[in-house]
Amino acid sequence: MLVLSYVSAMAKIGKQLFKLTNWGIERFPKKFKGYGMTLLQVNKVTKKFGSKTAIDNLSFSVKSGEIVGLLGRNGAGKTTIMKGICGCLSIDSGSIEMNGKAVADFHPFNSIGVLIEASFFDHLNTYENLKSLMILSGEIDKSVIDHRIEEVLKVVGLQQHKKSYVGSFSFGMKQRLGLAQTLLGKHDLLMLDEPFVGLDPPGRKLVKELITRKAKDDGVGILFSSHNIKDVLEISDRIVVIDHGKKMYDGAYYNNRHYRFQVSNMSDEIAKLVEETCQISTSGNTISISESSDKLNELLGLMIGHDLKVESIENVEESLDRYFEEEVEHVD
Repeated sequence: MLVLSYVSAMAKIGKQLFKLTNWGIERFPKKFKGYGMTLLQVNKVTKKFGSKTAIDNLSFSVKSGEIVGLLGRNGAGKTTIMKGICGCLSIDSGSIEMNGKAVADFHPFNSIGVLIEASFFDHLNTYENLKSLMILSGEIDKSVIDHRIEEVLKVVGLQQHKKSYVGSFSFGMKQRLGLAQTLLGKHDLLMLDEPFVGLDPPGRKLVKELITRKAKDDGVGILFSSHNIKDVLEISDRIVVIDHGKKMYDGAYYNNRHYRFQVSNMSDEIAKLVEETCQISTSGNTISISESSDKLNELLGLMIGHDLKVESIENVEESLDRYFEEEVEHVD
C-alpha cells in the first residue's frame, strides 16, 4: 500500500494545477479595440421545410474575439442556421442581425467569411480558383490579388500547391482550400461548418491554431459547427448545443474538475469534521473537493493533523460527452 506524505500529495496536486493554469494562460484573449462587442445576433429564428421544423425558436449571439462552438448531432440544424445567417436561406420568423443590421436588408458576405460546403472549379488550379473568387468579389488589382493569395495559401499550408489542379486534391486538401477562400477577405466574423472533417492530425492542429489566432489576435468573431465534442471543447470560449433545431445549452462550459482522495483510516468523527470544516462531502474512505475550492489547504491541514493515510489522489472531471448524451437524448 502506497502512503503519500503531505509533501508528495502537494507536489502531485501542484503538477495538475500547473497544467491547468498553463492551459488557461494560453487561451486567455489578448486585448484589442472592440473586444466583446456583439457582432452576430440570432433572435428567435424558426425555419420549416414543409411539416418539418429544422430550426425552432433559436437564439444566440457571437461577440468580437469570441469563439463559439455550435455543437449538435448530424441533422441537428447546424448547417441550416448557418445558411440563414449568411443569407443563403430564408427564415420563416425571427431575425438575424450582423453589426446591428438585419442580414435580410444587405449582403452579409462583406462582413462574414463563410465555409459551408465549399465548391471549386476542378479544371482550374489553386491560384486560379482563388483569383476568380477575388475578381467576383470586386478586386481587380493583380498585385493585391497575388499578395493576398500568397498570404492565405501560406496560412493554410497550400503554398506548394499553388499551381496544382483542384481536381487532383484529396478531401482534406479541399477543406484547406475552402478555408483559404474564407480568409481572402477582411471579415468581422468567420463562420465555418464542420471545418475539421477530412483533415489529418496536422491539418486539424493548423485549423485550430488559425481559429484561435484570428479570434484572440485579430478580434474576429468565430462561429464553427461540429458534432465532435473534443474539437468544440478544445478551442471554444462558449458552446451552443442544439438538437432538432432547439437550443439545449448556451454558455461557457467549465470542466467540473475535483480532487478525489482515497484514505485508509477515516473514522466517522473525522469524516464529520471534514464535512463541516471544509463544506464538502465524504463517502466511506473517499473525500472529494472541487479544484476551485478555497478549502483545499484546510482539508490538507486536517488530513495531516489527524494522520490520515492517503492511498491515492485522482483529478476527476465531469464528461461533456455524458452531458451531451443526457441533455440531447431527452429531446423528442
